[in-house]
Amino acid sequence: RDIERIVGTIFEEITAALDENDEAPYGPARVLRAEELVEAAAATGHRPVTVRALQDLIGVYQYTGESDRMLVPFARVLRMWDADPSDFDQYANYRLHWHFKWVTSGMLSRPNVPLATIRRWLVEMETRYRQAGFTMYAVHDCQHSVASHLGDLAAAGQAFDRWLAAERDVMSDCHACSRNQEGGWHLQLGDDPAALAAWQPVLDGELTCAEEPHRVLGRVLLPLVRLGRTAEARACHLRGYQMARRKPSLRRTIGYHIEFAALTGNEPRGLEILAEHAAWLVDRGENRSDRLDYLEGVAVLLRRLGALGRDDLPIATPQATGPTTTVGQLAAAVEQEITDLGRQFDQRNASTSVSDGSRHRLDRAPLLASLPLGIRARPLTGAGAGPIVGGGARPGASALGAPAPDALAPTDVAALVDEA
Repeated sequence: RDIERIVGTIFEEITAALDENDEAPYGPARVLRAEELVEAAAATGHRPVTVRALQDLIGVYQYTGESDRMLVPFARVLRMWDADPSDFDQYANYRLHWHFKWVTSGMLSRPNVPLATIRRWLVEMETRYRQAGFTMYAVHDCQHSVASHLGDLAAAGQAFDRWLAAERDVMSDCHACSRNQEGGWHLQLGDDPAALAAWQPVLDGELTCAEEPHRVLGRVLLPLVRLGRTAEARACHLRGYQMARRKPSLRRTIGYHIEFAALTGNEPRGLEILAEHAAWLVDRGENRSDRLDYLEGVAVLLRRLGALGRDDLPIATPQATGPTTTVGQLAAAVEQEITDLGRQFDQRNASTSVSDGSRHRLDRAPLLASLPLGIRARPLTGAGAGPIVGGGARPGASALGAPAPDALAPTDVAALVDEA
């Protein structure tokens, strides 16, 4: 009886800790706590609470921009399901099948996961969904995402048609997220009007969720400018950036806002956004696709500054208050990492879709000489006026923790910023 009481107390404490962590803001502290609670739950031998802890961890990885890390805990959950489905209540069963979609995305964003593995996973997902009685809506959605990523437009188009024709069910993404992806497909095909038509209900506030309209407000910026709807683009930037700022899971959205500023004559605004998110230049193992998109937006800005003759403009990297590098040096480092990431994806995908997309994005010409945003931004300054991107280390220290050298080898971004 004493043992039962002790076990019951531990179970209650872990459950309370899981509830408490569920209310914590997304970030490194919540990730660490979720990982600790998985091990604590597993140590009790209580399988349902271990399932919950693992599924909570998967969610934390998803919303902190580390979706590729969810593969291991999901594999543990799936093994537990196959061993004894009775350990899963209705909500845990729902989460298990919902996470199949996240894991597909997580696999796709890891270039070290073989393409054959991803294809087998799609078959596994389809089998599991049929066994559970779900429709193929989410399955076709994932099939479209994979084919689109590979640049197989024919297969992606076929999957897109099957996706929209399938019956929606509880495994379907919300209408707002579905419209985001639908518009993204039209954008990939170069059809700005069709993309905007798909996104309009999200922009109008008819369809919303925890991540929308945040993401659509970033994707819509350049199409609006290309169509001459500059007032709407300005409004979407001002509104959307405030919704997305500092959210790790929205790295690519921040990249869209930086790119928008760079291509509309608002380079100082782009530098301000980069300053606020300069810590993201440090590679901490986050989602590779999200990192690539963010770096591409940064590279567009740095290229634009270079074209304006500002290659020597000093920029302080995340851990320094004094200038530690220049626009030109940072640009070289960022573009090298973009090239490396693109090569890794291309090798896995047996196509050049990812690297071709990067080159196309970085080669974009400015859309407008100037688009007044109605906000103040620090003007571009000369080399003697101090750094643009600020941080928080001791004065005079470089991003590497030592006095800045005369020249920094542009091997990768990590060579220019402090890992600490």
